[in-house]
Amino acid sequence: MIKTIFTLLIVVLAGIFPKFKSGFSIFFIIAMTLLSSIFFFGAYADHTNGEPAWIVRNMIIFGMIILAIGWILGLAINWQAKKYLAMTEEEKKYGVLFLMLQ
Repeated sequence: MIKTIFTLLIVVLAGIFPKFKSGFSIFFIIAMTLLSSIFFFGAYADHTNGEPAWIVRNMIIFGMIILAIGWILGLAINWQAKKYLAMTEEEKKYGVLFLMLQ
Protein backbone atom coordinates (compact mmCIF):
# COMPACT_ATOMS: atom_id res chain seq x y z
CA MET A 1 0.00 0.00 0.00
CA ILE A 2 2.74 2.46 0.95
CA LYS A 3 4.78 1.49 -2.11
CA THR A 4 1.78 2.24 -4.34
CA ILE A 5 1.22 5.61 -2.70
CA PHE A 6 4.91 6.49 -3.04
CA THR A 7 4.93 5.49 -6.72
CA LEU A 8 1.75 7.47 -7.37
CA LEU A 9 3.26 10.51 -5.64
CA ILE A 10 6.37 10.37 -7.85
CA VAL A 11 4.27 10.03 -11.02
CA VAL A 12 2.03 12.96 -10.01
CA LEU A 13 5.01 15.17 -9.14
CA ALA A 14 6.70 14.30 -12.44
CA GLY A 15 3.50 15.20 -14.32
CA ILE A 16 2.99 18.51 -12.53
CA PHE A 17 6.60 19.67 -12.36
CA PRO A 18 8.61 18.80 -15.50
CA LYS A 19 11.92 19.66 -13.82
CA PHE A 20 11.17 17.15 -11.04
CA LYS A 21 12.33 14.31 -13.30
CA SER A 22 15.73 15.91 -13.68
CA GLY A 23 16.15 16.34 -9.95
CA PHE A 24 14.82 12.85 -9.28
CA SER A 25 17.35 11.36 -11.70
CA ILE A 26 20.23 12.96 -9.78
CA PHE A 27 18.73 11.75 -6.48
CA PHE A 28 18.33 8.25 -7.93
CA ILE A 29 21.96 8.12 -9.07
CA ILE A 30 23.19 9.28 -5.66
CA ALA A 31 20.93 6.84 -3.78
CA MET A 32 22.00 3.86 -5.86
CA THR A 33 25.66 4.85 -5.53
CA LEU A 34 25.30 4.97 -1.74
CA LEU A 35 23.55 1.60 -1.76
CA SER A 36 26.34 0.07 -3.81
CA SER A 37 28.94 1.58 -1.48
CA ILE A 38 27.24 -0.24 1.41
CA PHE A 39 27.74 -3.50 -0.48
CA PHE A 40 31.39 -2.62 -1.16
CA PHE A 41 31.97 -1.77 2.50
CA GLY A 42 30.30 -5.05 3.49
CA ALA A 43 32.58 -6.93 1.11
CA TYR A 44 35.61 -5.21 2.64
CA ALA A 45 34.42 -5.99 6.18
CA ASP A 46 33.76 -9.62 5.27
CA HIS A 47 37.16 -9.92 3.62
CA THR A 48 39.01 -8.53 6.64
CA ASN A 49 37.06 -10.83 9.01
CA GLY A 50 37.96 -13.94 7.04
CA GLU A 51 34.63 -14.78 5.43
CA PRO A 52 34.65 -17.17 2.45
CA ALA A 53 35.70 -15.72 -0.89
CA TRP A 54 32.36 -16.47 -2.56
CA ILE A 55 30.56 -14.19 -0.09
CA VAL A 56 32.96 -11.34 -0.79
CA ARG A 57 32.74 -11.92 -4.54
CA ASN A 58 28.93 -11.94 -4.51
CA MET A 59 28.77 -8.72 -2.52
CA ILE A 60 31.15 -7.02 -4.95
CA ILE A 61 29.10 -8.27 -7.92
CA PHE A 62 25.83 -7.05 -6.35
CA GLY A 63 27.43 -3.68 -5.64
CA MET A 64 28.63 -3.33 -9.24
CA ILE A 65 25.22 -4.34 -10.62
CA ILE A 66 23.40 -1.84 -8.39
CA LEU A 67 25.87 0.88 -9.37
CA ALA A 68 25.41 0.18 -13.10
CA ILE A 69 21.61 0.04 -12.82
CA GLY A 70 21.56 3.30 -10.90
CA TRP A 71 23.65 5.16 -13.44
CA ILE A 72 21.85 3.72 -16.47
CA LEU A 73 18.36 4.43 -15.14
CA GLY A 74 19.37 7.82 -13.73
CA LEU A 75 20.83 8.96 -17.03
CA ALA A 76 17.81 7.60 -18.92
CA ILE A 77 15.41 9.53 -16.67
CA ASN A 78 17.52 12.66 -17.09
CA TRP A 79 17.57 12.24 -20.89
CA GLN A 80 13.79 11.75 -20.90
CA ALA A 81 13.32 14.88 -18.77
CA LYS A 82 15.43 16.98 -21.14
CA LYS A 83 13.48 15.71 -24.16
CA TYR A 84 10.18 16.44 -22.42
CA LEU A 85 11.26 19.96 -21.47
CA ALA A 86 12.37 20.65 -25.06
CA MET A 87 9.04 19.35 -26.35
CA THR A 88 6.98 21.52 -23.98
CA GLU A 89 9.05 24.59 -24.85
CA GLU A 90 8.43 23.94 -28.54
CA GLU A 91 4.70 23.57 -27.88
CA LYS A 92 4.68 26.91 -26.07
CA LYS A 93 6.62 28.52 -28.90
CA TYR A 94 4.63 27.29 -31.89
CA GLY A 95 1.41 25.93 -30.44
CA VAL A 96 0.06 22.43 -30.40
CA LEU A 97 -1.75 22.67 -33.75
CA PHE A 98 1.48 23.48 -35.60
CA LEU A 99 3.18 20.41 -34.19
CA MET A 100 0.23 18.19 -35.10
CA LEU A 101 0.30 19.38 -38.73
CA GLN A 102 3.93 18.42 -39.23
